[in-house]
Amino acid sequence: MRAYVTTSWDDGGIFDLRLAELLSEHGVGGTFYWTLDWDRFPLPTSGEAETILSLGVEIGSHTMTHPDLTAIDDDALRWELSESKVRLEDLTGDEVSSFCYPFGYFNRQASEAVAAAGYRLGRTTVGFRKDLGPDPFQMPVSIQLYPHGRRVHVTHALKERNGIGLGRWLTAYRAGGDLASLTTTALDEIRRTGGVLHLWGHSWELEEFDLWESVEVILEAVAGHDDVAYVTNGELMAAAGSDD
Repeated sequence: MRAYVTTSWDDGGIFDLRLAELLSEHGVGGTFYWTLDWDRFPLPTSGEAETILSLGVEIGSHTMTHPDLTAIDDDALRWELSESKVRLEDLTGDEVSSFCYPFGYFNRQASEAVAAAGYRLGRTTVGFRKDLGPDPFQMPVSIQLYPHGRRVHVTHALKERNGIGLGRWLTAYRAGGDLASLTTTALDEIRRTGGVLHLWGHSWELEEFDLWESVEVILEAVAGHDDVAYVTNGELMAAAGSDD
């Protein structure tokens, strides 16, 4: 596999346009996972959505109401997946083929339902990975652009049974916590050996915790390398499949 950089952003909200413009400025691809009927993060207006799409990002589904998909019945699960897909396709005029699990919670039933609903990938929060994993409906990530402490990284890895990611964080990443250093380490590794650097986060979090400057520094570091392909989540899955 060659080297790929992708980003993804969950929930939606009023700061997605600013983030899409920042990604476009640096030539970094991204997928925005929108929730359709969640008062906390309302959808952008049709005009904002049109502008965001014009910047080359992908729109994916994050369900209708942001439930824990492992705790609802089969009918609700199918509705959350299918209805959000249809409504986003009506809004954007594009096929919606990427899905992201609310809270990062998933199980085999949820993954199978995502596939049955017509998506091509299901993105998780399983971190510190540079591979795509064996199942496109359990797609891992690399680094969340939020400054978590070491205990959180360990807790998340154990909860998600992510021994591969925990081992890589302890060795390749030297149990680090600085976002810029983590990203640089990950980028250097995939440029040497191939693989994926998948940055993810929430635009509302960048605003609430004043992380915009940090994210811009990180994007400047990862952008503009001739040996790296900058793609959306959907493009990544398609391109990686062609590499095999």
